[in-house]
Amino acid sequence: MSGVLADMPWRVTDDRAFYDQAEAYQQHTGERWWIMWSPSGRVFVAFYCGPFTIRPVRVAPHGDLLSELARAERAAFRLAHRPSNRPGPAWGSP
Repeated sequence: MSGVLADMPWRVTDDRAFYDQAEAYQQHTGERWWIMWSPSGRVFVAFYCGPFTIRPVRVAPHGDLLSELARAERAAFRLAHRPSNRPGPAWGSP
């Protein structure tokens, strides 16, 4: 086999520190987020498991994943609670 893949073998042990960090992030966020390390993308990926709709968050290893998760949650909360999303008065009364 020739080419880049043959020249650059990868083993799961090469990324052990990243998998361990993903587990630490998971412990920190609890059940609100499902966090994994993506070896193919070389990023942490977090999937929101709460009541809002939030796109998966992707952060490079040198980024601040926890800050990005908090930012995403704040933005979703603001969107869900903006005045146009609140129910109006019953039966159209003032």
